[in-house]
Amino acid sequence: MPPGYYHLNNKLQLINKYWCLPALTRFNHKNGIAPYNGVVAVVNNSKVLDDKELNSKKIKKVYQECEKAASLINAKAPIRIDCRANENGEYFLFDLNMKPNMTGASRPHRKNQESLSALAARKIGWHYKDLLINMIAQKWIPN
Repeated sequence: MPPGYYHLNNKLQLINKYWCLPALTRFNHKNGIAPYNGVVAVVNNSKVLDDKELNSKKIKKVYQECEKAASLINAKAPIRIDCRANENGEYFLFDLNMKPNMTGASRPHRKNQESLSALAARKIGWHYKDLLINMIAQKWIPN
């Protein structure tokens, strides 16, 4: 997420550096590839890491790398960075998505259509509408 003002813990807070929503893991791949979300909903093959995993040194290191990448490109809106682990469990940035999917389960017939960003936001207490409100309310900070 880019620097800006966010509603966190029931108050408006300034975060003056790039920061990460909680990391997720993907599973149930077919031939090493996550199935298209039109075939298998993201909520059926993705989940936020548990608190122990989120506080691990490896995840904290990849967060720093993601924050640096967002800073280097001077991101002005949320982006999604995909990472992959090698056989030693070390993570590497794989793909910077400048236009992350922001689907939310907002329609009765699509209750399982949350995006990865929406799933991550839920971990910090944001529902889909809270994620959108925080994106819209952001105030960009000049570099």
